[in-house]
Amino acid sequence: MSLMTTIDKIRTIYRHIFRKIGIYRKDFWISKVSDKAPWIVSSYNARDLHHREKAHLGHQNQMESIVMVDIWNKLGYNVYVQNCDSDRSLPDLKNVVIVFGHSLLFEEACQKYNPRYKVCYATGSYFDHQTAQVKKMTDYFNNKYGSNIPYLREVMPHNQFNIANKILLLGSNYTINTFPENLRHKITQIKQSTQEVKLVEPIISAIQNEFFFMASSGNMLRGIPLLIEFFTQHADLKLHIVGPIDAGVMPVLKPIITDNICFHGFLSLGGDKLLELINKCNFIVYPSGSEGGCPGSVLNAMKNGLIPIVTPWAAFDGIEDYGYLMDSWNIDGISKGIEWALSLSESEIIGRKQKCAQYVRVNYTIENFSKQFELFFRNLSSQVQLES
Repeated sequence: MSLMTTIDKIRTIYRHIFRKIGIYRKDFWISKVSDKAPWIVSSYNARDLHHREKAHLGHQNQMESIVMVDIWNKLGYNVYVQNCDSDRSLPDLKNVVIVFGHSLLFEEACQKYNPRYKVCYATGSYFDHQTAQVKKMTDYFNNKYGSNIPYLREVMPHNQFNIANKILLLGSNYTINTFPENLRHKITQIKQSTQEVKLVEPIISAIQNEFFFMASSGNMLRGIPLLIEFFTQHADLKLHIVGPIDAGVMPVLKPIITDNICFHGFLSLGGDKLLELINKCNFIVYPSGSEGGCPGSVLNAMKNGLIPIVTPWAAFDGIEDYGYLMDSWNIDGISKGIEWALSLSESEIIGRKQKCAQYVRVNYTIENFSKQFELFFRNLSSQVQLES
């Protein structure tokens, strides 16, 4: 047996042991203010609490997770956080007054602790809406190209919104409208943050008719095939796609892809390559079928001066003052959005780009998220104290 084989076996044994006791997985976090303080149990994100110094480098929810715990401690609560995908048994805690989060673990925590307030954290559209959109958009693609791409990003039905007293929603009124009417009275909206990274300066108009798209996985739901279909028919325009392409999609589309469509893969947010690419464009086109309000990719693009052309499910309220709101995800909607973009004068483009950047830089910050989150839980804490 080689030395490397022996080392690998030892590592495997240690990982197994560490997972059992929770050290390796880092799937929970405890932050106490006193032995007598009441508890908040959160089914959300514990991993990033172990790496606070690096949280600003990743997804915006990493910094938001840290802010949540700091605010709860500030309001006088002990806090137990467990990753929402964790299979660990919840601890035996007394005086749990609030359960926060989502996933099946949220339901389990509500049942175990029977808290006074159950706050479901909604970071997307209602599950029936998202699953229906996934199926419609994937069926469109499969029927058009004779492919068999599976459904991705479906959301299984659950009972979290029904058992919650309150729903804290990252989203807009468009997002709220995906929820059944009998649940909407529970909803309080909150604006997400965006990462603090290097930004494009100064914000100027691009010369080329080049358009931008950036997203993570879930190509069907985000409308990538629709964008490719449109831009293959308009050789005078150029489309830059940043992010992964789902397995099975590229072989189907490869025969129709034209030279004006450029795939860049993953690019670091705030990195020079991404900023250089953004500088070539004036608009981000995002024909998504379901999001938790305006997605981070659109907000970060706007923060750098790109004008949004988006569907209602990828928009914030009043986005028409900054960009173009498509009726829905389809070729006609994209065509009208691009036609609108090309009709703008250079002065109108510069004005809108600067307006977009200013709006997002002021409203979608970790400081603003922190204020809104603290206000929500400060009001909830007042109700808890009145009921004590």
